[in-house]
Amino acid sequence: MLSIDETLKDIYRNDIIPETSELAHKKLTLFFPSLNLSITNDKIVGESFELIESICSDQELVFGSCIASQLKITVADLQEDLSGYEFILTQTVNDTYPLPLGKFKVYSCEKQNDLWFREIIAYDALKSADIDVSDWYKSLYPTGNET
Repeated sequence: MLSIDETLKDIYRNDIIPETSELAHKKLTLFFPSLNLSITNDKIVGESFELIESICSDQELVFGSCIASQLKITVADLQEDLSGYEFILTQTVNDTYPLPLGKFKVYSCEKQNDLWFREIIAYDALKSADIDVSDWYKSLYPTGNET
């Protein structure tokens, strides 16, 4: 469990129900350790950040199901294809409060039509656990009906 400073909690509360007109400065950082590469706000297209987290995608909760967190973001002036690389996502608020948001692996890094931008789609580690094991499980308990 993260220990989050009360001042930081107040900053986020102000985003939802503004008590003050002053907005906090938030800096996103995608750090790729194996490339020693950091992508920050200066390359991130405004309002393109999307983080989807869900326990279940069905209408009703299905026990045992779990969905990987998905991150979508558009970046500018990025030449290399980052597919397959892992990065650590952090948000720093007012240059004082670093908040780790997770570790992700890039599944696609597609150039957009104008070739200046790339859309990055990444998932957390739970994505690699998303495999069909039904055949293996059925082989453990054969019913004699297999053909």
